[in-house]
Amino acid sequence: MPRWRKLHVKAKQSLDINEMPDDFIRLLWVLMPLGLDREGRGLDNVSWLKAQVMPLRTDVTLEMVSAALDWYENKIDPQTNLGMIVRYTVNGRGYFYVPTFAHYQGDTSREAESEFPSPPSISESEEAQAVVATNSGAIQESVATNSSSDVDSDSDVDSDAIASAKRPHASSGKNAIRKALEEHFIRKTKLPPPLTKTASQKRAAGRRWWAPLTRMAELTDWNLAQGVRLIDEAWKRLDLVGYTVGAPESLLKTAEGIVGEWARGGSRARDDPQLSSAELVAMTKEYGGHENI
Repeated sequence: MPRWRKLHVKAKQSLDINEMPDDFIRLLWVLMPLGLDREGRGLDNVSWLKAQVMPLRTDVTLEMVSAALDWYENKIDPQTNLGMIVRYTVNGRGYFYVPTFAHYQGDTSREAESEFPSPPSISESEEAQAVVATNSGAIQESVATNSSSDVDSDSDVDSDAIASAKRPHASSGKNAIRKALEEHFIRKTKLPPPLTKTASQKRAAGRRWWAPLTRMAELTDWNLAQGVRLIDEAWKRLDLVGYTVGAPESLLKTAEGIVGEWARGGSRARDDPQLSSAELVAMTKEYGGHENI
């Protein structure tokens, strides 16, 4: 069990939290991270959750907890097509995870590894459809919340464009970077983009594509060049051991480990992007990264 969790100051301005039907559902949501593991996962069992976050509350019923979980699940974000929690089943047992957990809690790698299994991959039928999909499929935009990182200007190129790629100040810029990473991943792996025709396909795409890509962008402080480098390095390591990469989700654990190595190795380990400044500007402009910032 974690010793502490973060509560973001923007919680008080969150539309999702303010739209919750009652204060119990709000309180449970704010306290829930205290009971989740380092991956933001929990057991989909109301007795378990109550014991984790409200063990001394005799006035809280299991029905109240169950209704709250249902509300979180059904609060679908129109961009990611994911609820505030995502439920899944492994070997007949139910679990759930919070898609935004990593963004708001930051690095939790020092905690004990999760005892709960990862969400399963999309079904075989969806995988078969994905194989014949073409690159012309529509790409959904994932939710990206505001963060920033300090960058140095490059006197040899368009410094405003470089800054926009490295330090987005609006969700449109972050979405552009996430989309650029997705396109790079597709070119690197020669995989087709995810299908998004049905609700099930959109949920699978959110889980296997957009959420992992957003996480990798966060790990590299929304620095496009470093994000590209991270994807390349993670793919290279998995390819060397013969691991089949089916989606960005396949790279995420390796990518997190690589960023940990970068942190232990000092800033120099991260300051060697594989994109030239000109390539970075061109890639950012291609996806609208700086026009809207």
